[in-house]
Amino acid sequence: MNYSVCFEDKRIGFTRIAPVLAPGVVVMEEDGPLSITKVLQIVENNKELWIISADPENEFRAFCNLFTRVEAAGGLVTDPQGSVLLIFRNGRWDLPKGHVERGEGVETCALREVEEETGIRGVTLGDFLTQTIHFYHWHGVWTLKTCHWYRMNFSGSQQGGLTPQQEEGITRVEWVKPEFLPGLLAGSFRSIREVFVRAGYLDKE
Repeated sequence: MNYSVCFEDKRIGFTRIAPVLAPGVVVMEEDGPLSITKVLQIVENNKELWIISADPENEFRAFCNLFTRVEAAGGLVTDPQGSVLLIFRNGRWDLPKGHVERGEGVETCALREVEEETGIRGVTLGDFLTQTIHFYHWHGVWTLKTCHWYRMNFSGSQQGGLTPQQEEGITRVEWVKPEFLPGLLAGSFRSIREVFVRAGYLDKE
């Protein structure tokens, strides 16, 4: 089994067997403890790094333990016409998501964050879609975020009342037809594109 974590537009994978090499994909043999700095240096000019190990699960867990851990949840919302709800956050198209609060379940968090970040009402929870893991540097701390994603349905009769949560860096909330998603999401973070791959809107990278 393979394990992976995203950083911006990069993917760091852990596996027993080296993948087929392609442009932008590099492979290294496990040769001792990894550091965040070492990984970032290797992927700086590449899109993927695969660490080959006899025990990829253990290597993956050891790498994850280098970070402060947070849990989050969010949703991929569709309306009756099949359009998908996107937000534009800090210069990239994104999906609504946010941190799980103390004592809060991930499903409750996912619905709350969708409502808070988009202003939409009349959303119902669907099936669990996927889980993504990515890391980032925030206020001097390297943080690893595990996000639980759910399909959601908007049952409202009109596409009105969308209000971006500007204090979260969101400037636009829009319904997007599926045929326009590949172009808009080309500049999104890799973890977000992986949600759309799992949902069947994008081809696997």
